Amino acid sequence: MQFMDIPTDSLKGSIELFCVKLGAKLIEQTDHFAHLEFFEQEVIFHFDPSYREEKQPGVYSFVIPEESDFTNIYKQCEELEMVRPLRTLAGHVSQKAFSIRGVSGHEMEFKHYLPMMFELKESEE
Repeated sequence: MQFMDIPTDSLKGSIELFCVKLGAKLIEQTDHFAHLEFFEQEVIFHFDPSYREEKQPGVYSFVIPEESDFTNIYKQCEELEMVRPLRTLAGHVSQKAFSIRGVSGHEMEFKHYLPMMFELKESEE
């Protein structure tokens, strides 16, 4: 399981984006952090009101294993600020990604990869 620690200046906004809009499961929440599970990836949003002044926003990537889930996530994000629109990765039809601007200014990239054996079959057709 992948683990990510993401600073935020809005725990409420981060929880609303990931849990309410994108379907993540809230595991635990305090005044200082929120622990979520998002497609078998553990995400900790920790409250840091000064990070924007002291650090640059980061880039965080999330792998969405099922194509149907990836499509649903994309539809939920269409109305948000896109940093990079839906695209294929490195010319592979079966590898897709897009990025949005998260609540705290971070770039949140969502990716889907078709397993290599399926991609080889598709390219042979």
